[in-house]
Amino acid sequence: MNGIFFFIVLPYLAIFSLLPASIYKYRAHGFKVSSLSSQLLENRLLFFGSRPFHWGIILLFFGHLIAFLIPSSVLAWNSKPLRLYILETAALSFGILALIGLTVLISRRLRVKRVRLVTSRMDIFVFLILSVQLITGLYTAIFLRWGSSWFASVLTPYLISIFAFRPDITAIVALPVMVKIHIVSAFVLIGMIPYTRFMHFLVYPFVYLWRSYQVVIWNRLSRSRHLPSLLLIALLSSVALPACTNAIHADDSVIGKSGTAPSEEIIRGQRLFYGLVYPGDESKNCAGCHNTAVTDTLNWYPDAVAISRKYKSKSAEDLGAILLTPTGKMMTQVHKNIRLSDEEITLIKGYMDELSGTSLIQPKQAPINLVLFIIASLLFLVSAVDLIITKRIRKRWVNPIILSVTGLYITVVLVVNAIALGRTTGYSPDQPVKFSHQIHAGQNGTDCIYCHNYAPYSKSAGIPAQNICMNCHLLVRNGTRSGMFEIAKVVESYEANKPIEWIRVYNIQEHVFFSHAQHVTAGGIDCTECHGEVAGMTRIVQVPDLSMRWCINCHRTRSVNFGGNNFYTQYKEWAGRIQKGDIDSVTVEWMGGTECMKCHY
Repeated sequence: MNGIFFFIVLPYLAIFSLLPASIYKYRAHGFKVSSLSSQLLENRLLFFGSRPFHWGIILLFFGHLIAFLIPSSVLAWNSKPLRLYILETAALSFGILALIGLTVLISRRLRVKRVRLVTSRMDIFVFLILSVQLITGLYTAIFLRWGSSWFASVLTPYLISIFAFRPDITAIVALPVMVKIHIVSAFVLIGMIPYTRFMHFLVYPFVYLWRSYQVVIWNRLSRSRHLPSLLLIALLSSVALPACTNAIHADDSVIGKSGTAPSEEIIRGQRLFYGLVYPGDESKNCAGCHNTAVTDTLNWYPDAVAISRKYKSKSAEDLGAILLTPTGKMMTQVHKNIRLSDEEITLIKGYMDELSGTSLIQPKQAPINLVLFIIASLLFLVSAVDLIITKRIRKRWVNPIILSVTGLYITVVLVVNAIALGRTTGYSPDQPVKFSHQIHAGQNGTDCIYCHNYAPYSKSAGIPAQNICMNCHLLVRNGTRSGMFEIAKVVESYEANKPIEWIRVYNIQEHVFFSHAQHVTAGGIDCTECHGEVAGMTRIVQVPDLSMRWCINCHRTRSVNFGGNNFYTQYKEWAGRIQKGDIDSVTVEWMGGTECMKCHY
């Protein structure tokens, strides 16, 4: 019932309170709609509070608006870790900037007697709601990452359902409490806008943006004019750079994240996990088989995070029984020499419980590009504040040069990243079964078409069903110990008649039509030309970026083979001209291979 009220009834109350009341108030009391400026009562604190608050809140508003209007583009932008860190760090900086400004404004209302006397209860209510909004938003950005992604994927569909009068709160009711408070307080604020001085933004004098230049002389020491800029630099530098560094290396250590065991015991468990637990010549450690990080090599064993989550609900005694008295041929072969005391198993279990709440460590990103982008953004923002807000050019040439250089750099970075949206090279997800093309296609010489048998005559190459695998593995059950783990997965899936949930590596955009049959059969293109040397890959890696440029370049240089190819019978004239020697070859482009409708229909 509470979910229905807060996420269905309240949004409609807010909307129907905002629209009619705002229209009525503007038409009936147009010139009274303002923020009721208190600048004459106190100016200095207002200056230092209003600027950070307005800049932060406006930029945050447009950030939320973009995530609502183009959620798919936001998710595509966030698909690259570096772009995600840039967006999240910028949003976090703007949130802190707005909160600092709001804190100064609240302090001004409380400390300055003349301002306190003209402060209404509704002003206090607005300050309270805004504080809740910013605090819960910052909490979400820091502890419930990544907010921009789940806003686009969860909140946007919910808001669309509200505006479409088909409210769906299925995903919303499952969100954390702080996120729910953030959403509810937003609806409360929206509904109360017509009854507060917060309504002044609806009647902002946009004509000021293009009116003639106006010089305003302030009766204040000149050095104080630069303090907001210095404050902005210090604030964003102290927040943005550590935030981006922490985001890049966020998963370097899991020590003390969940607090399920004392830090000293977790550290000892971590040392045991990475230390020697096998005696003799075959001494190994847990991490030797069960990785805690994503690597470029194929790991046949379950990763450390997966097994930690699997055994999280079990006690240390149960884990010890599984490790010391394993069942099944493969587990016996792997864990047969293990030697651990009860205390050591308890310590390892504590560390594994800590691991279960994390994810595999991704390869570290070089932070230099991100740091340069943040610094350029800060310089651009500070210079823009001095030019646009204070209407003053420092030393006449410094700010224009900074704006020009940093603006050009930021534009280039954004354009390059925007062009790269949806393009991924080197993508190599962890598959449910660690299938090695190097062994099957390379060492054993299995032809691609044997497994992907739809490629010659269908749009999709097809993923082989378990029965294709079992054609061989009904008899072939031997191999390395690690390989036996994966064969067991296939056999178990086959006997349970349950398909293996493979993860697609090559994802072509939905607006692009691509047919394997047309390229493999008609075009005679070898698989390696698009997929790389698959026979040498232990795990499949996406080689091309699948961009339109990549396709067009191929169509412009690819010569068509007319000999014995019934697909091109309609182009007999060109085939005859080639035989006569009039032309050397015909490319796909000549046959319309670069026309839009060939691939986009």
